[in-house]
Amino acid sequence: MLKGRDGGVLLTRDGQFPLGTPLAPATMELLERFDTPEVLAAQLRRLNSFERSGDLVIFGAYDGARQVNFEDQVGGHGSVGGDQLHPFLLVKKEWGLDTTHVTNASDVYPQLVAVRDRR
Repeated sequence: MLKGRDGGVLLTRDGQFPLGTPLAPATMELLERFDTPEVLAAQLRRLNSFERSGDLVIFGAYDGARQVNFEDQVGGHGSVGGDQLHPFLLVKKEWGLDTTHVTNASDVYPQLVAVRDRR
């Protein structure tokens, strides 16, 4: 993935896929393989917006047995799509937290602050 003012570009062996809005049909088709295209694109644009994110961000494909790491690790996280895209919180039911509309970690923060402030 290349950083850019327009949200960046995904580069694969199949070509270049812009992350700008609205998403190009080819980008939608590519991201649908992993999960909800609009959510994934928003998360990738957010990653690209960080001042200290790399100009080039590399994702490796999981082959079902091994994952790509730059270090000798047994596991890891932080890729595109799959179960890790969907948040979960292990909290008391009476707190009433709702993650159905959470699309990134910062969406949880206001709910946790509200729980804190109710005390």
